Amino acid sequence: MRIASISMKQLIICTITALLFCSPIKAQTRIEGFVEDDSRKPVPHANVSIYGKDYSSSTYTDSIGHFRLMAPKQGKIKLKIYHMGFETLNRELTKQNYI
Repeated sequence: MRIASISMKQLIICTITALLFCSPIKAQTRIEGFVEDDSRKPVPHANVSIYGKDYSSSTYTDSIGHFRLMAPKQGKIKLKIYHMGFETLNRELTKQNYI
């Protein structure tokens, strides 16, 4: 997915390979992936948030652009990725639309 920075350069804020795994013990889903720019370089310290009707959770990417969050197994999961200088990415995740 390509988005524009404030200087209007075309960049990729996110090449996420989000993996949704179910944990039967806690009935939660693990969401993880990477945030990269258009040259495939990691974007460290990007804010990654997920939220739904009755929950929210957020984290920051590490030095290699990796993030990991846990979400309830049921319901819609909305993903938001923000980093200064990039347009904010918003995406709804379901088990059918792995990204």
